[in-house]
Amino acid sequence: MKCPYCSNNVSIFSGEMNKNSSERRCPHCGGGVKLGINLPVAIAIMLALIVAWMFVSNFLDARLGILMAIVVITIFSTVLKKQL
Repeated sequence: MKCPYCSNNVSIFSGEMNKNSSERRCPHCGGGVKLGINLPVAIAIMLALIVAWMFVSNFLDARLGILMAIVVITIFSTVLKKQL
């Protein structure tokens, strides 16, 4: 993910992004950021996973497929937004 202030890459697994507090800061510039979901990306990933699931549905348990879809959508559609 890129910081909306300084455009540096910020890892979703960094300590600053995994704090339980509501206030998160960019580790590079200190700008206040919040995590959000990029809706068009989430929808595109969901549609791709539904199509893929149709082809492999005989091989996977439905609960495992749903869990995998949730994890993939969450990771790839998370973005940083400026905190007002």
